[in-house]
Amino acid sequence: MKEIAQEMGLEVSSYTDQIRIRRRLARSLRALIKWGWVTCDRRQREEGHKFWYNAYWKTELARQSEENMPPILELQAEQANLQNRF
Repeated sequence: MKEIAQEMGLEVSSYTDQIRIRRRLARSLRALIKWGWVTCDRRQREEGHKFWYNAYWKTELARQSEENMPPILELQAEQANLQNRF
């Protein structure tokens, strides 16, 4: 691991942090797939190196839910107002 970090120009701790972040993201995406919010398709790149990757996109459930949710700025404003009251 130390050699890989050095090749990438990172410290070992930064490299391990990147690994942890990628694993958390993968875990979160798997959960979103399980709950039906996101769908996934495994694809192979057509140009350059022919490596495989996963493409993710929102499902209709996520889009419908998004329409029913208030915008994030309104939620943040409401939270700030609640905090100011107490």
